[in-house]
Amino acid sequence: MRCTPDALRRRERPDAHGSNPCSARPAPAHLRACGIAVLGLLALLSACESSNPAARDAAPATSDAGRADDAGRWGDDALVGATDARPADASEADAGGTDAEGLDARASDATVPTDLGPAVDAGDAGGPVDAMPDLGPPAVLFQGDAPIYSPGPLAVRRVDLAEGEAGAPTALVAFVPDAGALAVPLVVFQHGFLMSGPWYSEVLQHLASHGFLVVAPQMYAADNLPFGKPSSVEEAEAATAVVRWLRGAETTFGVPVDRRAPGLAGHSRGGKVIWTQLSTEADLARAIAGIDPVDGTGGPLGGETRILDTELTFTAPALILGTGLGGQTGGPFAPACAPEGDNHTRFAERSPGEVWHSVATDYGHNDLLDPNPPGCLVCGVCAAGPMPAEFRRFVAGQLTAFFRGTLQDVPAALDLIDDPSAPVARTIESP
Repeated sequence: MRCTPDALRRRERPDAHGSNPCSARPAPAHLRACGIAVLGLLALLSACESSNPAARDAAPATSDAGRADDAGRWGDDALVGATDARPADASEADAGGTDAEGLDARASDATVPTDLGPAVDAGDAGGPVDAMPDLGPPAVLFQGDAPIYSPGPLAVRRVDLAEGEAGAPTALVAFVPDAGALAVPLVVFQHGFLMSGPWYSEVLQHLASHGFLVVAPQMYAADNLPFGKPSSVEEAEAATAVVRWLRGAETTFGVPVDRRAPGLAGHSRGGKVIWTQLSTEADLARAIAGIDPVDGTGGPLGGETRILDTELTFTAPALILGTGLGGQTGGPFAPACAPEGDNHTRFAERSPGEVWHSVATDYGHNDLLDPNPPGCLVCGVCAAGPMPAEFRRFVAGQLTAFFRGTLQDVPAALDLIDDPSAPVARTIESP
């Protein structure tokens, strides 16, 4: 394969076992080591540090720009993109080449509608979604019951879009499952400060293989530099524009999509971004998840408001996964990546909806990243646990159980969140 501009601009591969010669090569070891040398500078300006309660400010201003009328809301059809209905069962899922043990892709006797209503322009961002109507379940929804800590039964292809391609408001990576004619829920994932969406590929592909269209937008260049990055409020506005654009996901990615409100998930500052989104649009998501979320002020020079100091009224259930090592410091030039007072504990205390909160006691803030993310000089600055691969499996399984229960309409799956078979030691804080 030649790395032509088109190949670099849009790349697809069938699954995580495929190769991509156009992907960036990992940085040499001596360059990765340089990340430690620049830690002091990053520590002063990163979004993961300031935990002084006296720095807490007033609530951020809410932008009134582009408020939606009914035309800006999610569409009138709960299921879109399926015109050639066929039943999906375990034998079809096996065709994806993965373990289908325990799969129960249930479909009702209802036929998939062929009249999908007015077409949605994938490039039309519209206005903010100020109220998500309850459209009820789609006619045929994928519902899995495969083991949560193992890869799911569905084949997954990766799609990379550059900003502006197919109307995308920002660059993004999507993990697209093949569930046949069954609709899959949408989950939008927000990366952490200075991170990149593809660096979470192992976790996101696992989730997609259990029947979710997983999209990770890139909010700014992952260039290891803390300068010139958007504030968390600006990032939240851009993230909501991505959610609005994804109303056209069925035409962009070629799969039937459940058009009820999506799930949102985020790591580190990405968790703050999600909570900020729902602070102004309470019905934007049906369920939210924060992986070691941090509600910092953007460093001593940032001056950002802590979103958890504002009045939150959304009712979406929340999964909050903390780490036992996230609050540890590595010396004067290595502050805690998820400091006490701004970490998962406060997110659990301040979230107004139902909360599932647990802590992986032996693992650190960045342990859910893929091994050796290409070009990342700051990924190794946080305290790390003994077997990050097991932590990634834990996070992927927890997200699978939570979103299966809240988005795939399988309430019993929520019992798996507290199941003692988790691959890492953890404490269950709530419920």
